[in-house]
Amino acid sequence: MTWAVWHLIPYAQAGHGPLWIAGQCLYTVALRVVIVWLYLRSASVLTAVACHAASNVGWSLFPDHGSHYDPVVTGGIATGVVLLVVMVRRCGRRGRRIGRVRVPGGQYPGA
Repeated sequence: MTWAVWHLIPYAQAGHGPLWIAGQCLYTVALRVVIVWLYLRSASVLTAVACHAASNVGWSLFPDHGSHYDPVVTGGIATGVVLLVVMVRRCGRRGRRIGRVRVPGGQYPGA
């Protein structure tokens, strides 16, 4: 949330409306989650920097420097990615938590 709040004043100063700002804040928070996830998975700050740079450059690839950029759509997509990452992580943890169950005879199921 702090990351989104940090950007509120520049968004308002740029003349964006409340819906644009809300969508961009949603995108900003979702991107923050993705960046942290990438950093934790790679243990490299370079991966986090590359993701942030790609985000900064991506919107400007639209014609006329972001003329067709819609943060409400982008925020929704980024939130979907975050939900997918969270679901995958939870499924992975659940599988590890169950772990291998010792059965009689010293064998592990699925071994």
